[in-house]
Amino acid sequence: MARKLGADHALDIRREDPVARVLELSGGAGVDCVIEAVGHYQAVGDQGSPLGQAVRMIRNAGRIVTAGLGEQLSSLHFKDLGSQGSGDHRVARDSGEFPRAIALLGAAAPPHLLITHHGALGEAAALFERIDRDETGTLKVVLDHHPPV
Repeated sequence: MARKLGADHALDIRREDPVARVLELSGGAGVDCVIEAVGHYQAVGDQGSPLGQAVRMIRNAGRIVTAGLGEQLSSLHFKDLGSQGSGDHRVARDSGEFPRAIALLGAAAPPHLLITHHGALGEAAALFERIDRDETGTLKVVLDHHPPV
């Protein structure tokens, strides 16, 4: 899906170490910015948490944006990182950033490509179980709360 949305590089973390790959692609320097949008996660091997991976991927004085609602935020102060948490909804709302972000996302990644499953409200439990099992091919689920006409 990342390639369909225009990514130059995509990898399967079950097959390769994302930190090693990012460092390889950046010539060992690390990257300017990492957006950690995973939040709750299941560890793969000894790769560590997504935020820990982000810290290891970033160049010195880089930026990590935490968009995931994960529990591991204490590592942000290492490496003299500039960080911006997307969880400050009041600032984002008051500054008009949400509409801008939604417009940019719509232009860069058509939302319909991310929706992999539709279901009725009564199917919610089964669909959430599918997401929890991290089944391949499940990205976003849309629940329809309106009864069929």
